[in-house]
Amino acid sequence: MWAVAFVCAVYSGAFLFGFIGNLWVIIALYRSRLFCLSRHYAPVPLTPSERLRAFIFVLAVADFMVLLTVPMSVLHIFLGRWPFGDFLCRTHTAIDRGGKLFSVVVLTAMSLQRYLVVCTRWRYTASTTLTTFIPITVGILACVIVPIVWEVRYTKIVPYVYEVAFFFAFFTRKDFKIFTFLKLGNTTTSPVVCLSEIPENISPFFINYTFICGFAMPLCVMAICYFMLVRHVRKRFLERKGFNTSQIQRPRYMCELTKSIWRIAIFHFTCWAPYYFFTASPSVAQLLHLPPPETNATWFQTGRLIGNMLPYINSAGNWILYAFLNRDVRNHIIRRDSRSSKYGFTPVTVSYRATTS
Repeated sequence: MWAVAFVCAVYSGAFLFGFIGNLWVIIALYRSRLFCLSRHYAPVPLTPSERLRAFIFVLAVADFMVLLTVPMSVLHIFLGRWPFGDFLCRTHTAIDRGGKLFSVVVLTAMSLQRYLVVCTRWRYTASTTLTTFIPITVGILACVIVPIVWEVRYTKIVPYVYEVAFFFAFFTRKDFKIFTFLKLGNTTTSPVVCLSEIPENISPFFINYTFICGFAMPLCVMAICYFMLVRHVRKRFLERKGFNTSQIQRPRYMCELTKSIWRIAIFHFTCWAPYYFFTASPSVAQLLHLPPPETNATWFQTGRLIGNMLPYINSAGNWILYAFLNRDVRNHIIRRDSRSSKYGFTPVTVSYRATTS
């Protein structure tokens, strides 16, 4: 039971921390007039800072929705059964999986939009449709809707037996004895659990598709965009320094930019890489004709357990990286009257004026 208590404590802590933080971001950005009312009546394009705040607002909403599923998951784990019925089982899966994938889509679109606005000539002519809506629409269709339709279709509540996998379809009582479940003695009613029973003939394809669209491709896009972003800023700095070396000093925003990108990269990779490693490694090994990992080994099952916790920690901590540590967003929330500010993109998120002047 210590393992059940530990898992419930981690999930509960992530829920409370992320619930309060994301709710603060949502309310604060909404009250500080994230979207200027005058823009609804005049065709004025959003500034880079306003687009960034819009991304952060949507990201906070997505993470908030994911965290709302945590109390049901905790009760599912604690009781060892699913007490909410088939409809809520499917709804829980759709919101949980869909919210996680959608948050990755938002982060990818955010990095792509930063690159297009700061590093290319499109910063002068690019429309919101080109830099925002098209990437998000394509990402939602390919990376969210397709996997969720598949998974929800095969998600249901099933009677709990020894061979049935529990805890997000990863653990079995026969092979992994961390959890102690409720036994109903001689009663005729068996406890039921909520899980996805994807057929074995399409399960490898589903896992590989989700791995590519939900982790590999977004990670590559974000890595390339942030690498090009740092290179562009350094190049512009060196060009200025070449013209007048006596007046140009190394700007502070370059150091803060690098630190910010490293924080984002490490946090995202740490939270998602273990999850997809323990989820997709058997299918990837089969696809590449490599020796499969020992999925029944204790280390592998423990890794799966930890890997399933980390995406919730990601949803609980995103608001720290993208809102609280973002000077532009923090000042916008505190002052509310951001129009009077003399700053564009902040050092933490790349100064727009500093990189384009």
